[in-house]
Amino acid sequence: MRAARPLALALAALVSGCARLDPSNPYDPDTPAQERQPASLQGRLLMVNEPSGFSYEVFDVTLRNEEFSDFEYLVPVSLDGAFEFEGVLPGRYTVLVEGRVGGERYVLPRTEVMLYTGERLAYRTPFVVKPAAQVPLTDLP
Repeated sequence: MRAARPLALALAALVSGCARLDPSNPYDPDTPAQERQPASLQGRLLMVNEPSGFSYEVFDVTLRNEEFSDFEYLVPVSLDGAFEFEGVLPGRYTVLVEGRVGGERYVLPRTEVMLYTGERLAYRTPFVVKPAAQVPLTDLP
């Protein structure tokens, strides 16, 4: 009977240490709705010295979550370089842009954005894409 007492005390301590905490992670479905409001990001690409008749539709724009890398959003780019991500879970993201122009690979140097709950972030400064050969290796997507 005496040997069962330490085991019961250890089990009680373990169970009491597992009390349910209020969730506050936007990825957790148990998080209150006001903390899970999606965010959005609007932007525009710019390529310096773009060729005449050029269309930005050759680029792919991806938003990759830094904490959960399997959370990615991909949107099309309009003729003039505009793009918009809607319904994005709050968090820190990397904006990835890649495309080919005249056989040359163009990329956006590593760019991070933080999207907060319910935020509608509209970048006024364009995201400048450059030939990949001009971007340091540490800044390549």
